[in-house]
Amino acid sequence: VPTEADVAAAEGKVRELLDAALSSSILNRVPDDFTIPEGAKETTITRISVNNETDAQGNFSIFGKASFQALGYKEADFRNLIEEHAQGDFPGKTIREIEFEYTNIVSDFEKGTLSFDTAARGTLQPEFDAEKFKTQVLGKSEGEARTQIAGLIGVENARIAHTPFWLRKIPRNTQKVTVKVE
Repeated sequence: VPTEADVAAAEGKVRELLDAALSSSILNRVPDDFTIPEGAKETTITRISVNNETDAQGNFSIFGKASFQALGYKEADFRNLIEEHAQGDFPGKTIREIEFEYTNIVSDFEKGTLSFDTAARGTLQPEFDAEKFKTQVLGKSEGEARTQIAGLIGVENARIAHTPFWLRKIPRNTQKVTVKVE
């Protein structure tokens, strides 16, 4: 007959194995664009039964049954919500390289709700429409184009390249003008 310590150790091991197996099995099937924050998943052991009969080597069997629940959200939807909010505070800017830090995570699996506080860190940059800019510089001299570029907020470096090199005006044909943003 297994001792109480043997049964307790086996139950602990079964709980650990069920949690790891269910968690990895289910979370590996969650789409990449979904986020499940820590604290928004739960394994519930629904049944553990011990067969107290041992074999010749003193081994006994234990059976466990569990359920797993997780609450998450689509990352793109959350980013869009943050960007919409930022647009209200910073019109004409977009967020780049955003990172989130979650705290105070509260999951209510019965209601299917997830609440948390988040701190978002990112870089705001002015919106830039390359096609619109292209139409603004068509037919202009190189000096006028440079003035237009200098008026853009947040431009660190810019270069105008002509082919053939003796041209001093931007062509009027949009097919002959390329704007690259890096």
